[in-house]
Amino acid sequence: MWPRRAAKEWEDYYNYHRPHAGLGGQTPYERLRQKSQAQPVTGHRQ
Repeated sequence: MWPRRAAKEWEDYYNYHRPHAGLGGQTPYERLRQKSQAQPVTGHRQ
């Protein structure tokens, strides 16, 4: 069971706490929130 917990903790850190250079120092979650506020989600890529 510990591998799942460790994977979940890593995923949480990676998506919500770790800044990404490719996203200008933002976390993926911060980038998603920024993009979601900037334009409505339409269900397809633009």
